[in-house]
Amino acid sequence: FSEAQILKCNRLVTVLERKAAKKSEAPRIDTEYGEYAEPGLHKELHSRKKEIAECRSDFARVQQLKAALTAEEGWVNNKKEKNGHSIYYKKMSDSDLIMTKSHTFFECETKDIPELMIKLIALFYETDLMTEYFPRRFMESHTMLHQVSRFSKITRIVLNFGRFVPVSKRTTMVIAKGFDLREEDSIMMTYETKKGDSLNEEMNSNIHQFTRHSKRRSKESKMVEFFLRGCGFMVLVPGGVVFKHMSFFDLKFDFMPVFLMNLIPSGI
Repeated sequence: FSEAQILKCNRLVTVLERKAAKKSEAPRIDTEYGEYAEPGLHKELHSRKKEIAECRSDFARVQQLKAALTAEEGWVNNKKEKNGHSIYYKKMSDSDLIMTKSHTFFECETKDIPELMIKLIALFYETDLMTEYFPRRFMESHTMLHQVSRFSKITRIVLNFGRFVPVSKRTTMVIAKGFDLREEDSIMMTYETKKGDSLNEEMNSNIHQFTRHSKRRSKESKMVEFFLRGCGFMVLVPGGVVFKHMSFFDLKFDFMPVFLMNLIPSGI
């Protein structure tokens, strides 16, 4: 959903609720929506309950991620800025692993900005091509499983560390969403591993749930499920485009010391 669509949805709910308050001679408090609603209007609101809740949830999530991408408190700069690219990392409150974010400025002329934006968006949208540029070609495959909507899809990622690295393949199912924030000259894309219950609502899939300190191994594929969460944010600025990225992942390498695991995402 774009930010404009979310705001439009919220305005629609407000208008409908106001109409109910005016039409009803004895309006009642709608306990589910927290506003006045008559029986007919309640039915209409209820029929759109899922879409309204998703819009509001996505809007809140986007605002939260935008704030985190610009925040400085708690983030450590690895002091290896090069060619306009810098990496920051932060200790997670609920994990021994770290979250990382990066800022990159792509300088270009105004006439070249559309082409640059398309290329940056393609990094997230063309999922099957991610294997071509993923570090050290560790990504064996990235397959789209279900197109939820025009701006949302469910994919499966498979990581293969090669025959010389004695670990099983890693896999995860991700739901990715795109948000058109044209009012701010920006675009955001989010992605996150989804557990079985969430995926079953989107598609007919039977994925077992797993926790932070547990592994779930498929008997058929003998792959270990890992966790992934992050976002990409692009904004137009004078002279080019700023690309920001934030991510957290847990490859379930229980045998590896935490400090070694944290060297990978920190860019050290």
